[in-house]
Amino acid sequence: MTTRKNSIEFLSLKCCTLCHKVKSLDAFSFNGTDRRGHGRLRSSCKECRALQARGQYQLRAASITVQKRSRRLVDGDRIRAQERARQSSHSASMIAANQRRRARLKNAPVNDHTAAQWLAIKVIYRWSCVYCGKKTAALTQDHIIPLSKGGSHTMENIVPACAHCNSKKGVGKPLIPVQPVLPLKDLA
Repeated sequence: MTTRKNSIEFLSLKCCTLCHKVKSLDAFSFNGTDRRGHGRLRSSCKECRALQARGQYQLRAASITVQKRSRRLVDGDRIRAQERARQSSHSASMIAANQRRRARLKNAPVNDHTAAQWLAIKVIYRWSCVYCGKKTAALTQDHIIPLSKGGSHTMENIVPACAHCNSKKGVGKPLIPVQPVLPLKDLA
């Protein structure tokens, strides 16, 4: 159990939002009163506010940025290799998660498309663009009825398209009439 002295001592300390150092309350300047008439202190200490006023605080922040950049130059190759490995091992699930998030943000009425269904669609269409017929491994998900027009993010509304055809279609009608894949119960 803490004593009253310790709790009073704890209440007389505050953390500066700029330097993140815990200092006594007398290191902070008065900032007026709130609606209830209680006195308020500034969020940054007097020392940091003085540095800001003289324009030296930006120099201090800039030197920290230089340190981070130099660390990135030294360890950059290792960091980039780790990031590539993480992305390649999780690429299909990351893409599916990003697509679901995009559909959710567009308020799609149904949002149940999975990475397994996307793979099945690409296999059914033999890894080729539904509009131009070009075979490529880099196919994009084209929504027959665009998400912005109220389309859903489901297997019935998605066809594979190359990036060129997908951007050419935009939010308009399909370039040619398309027969979507009907949902397969075992892929859910």
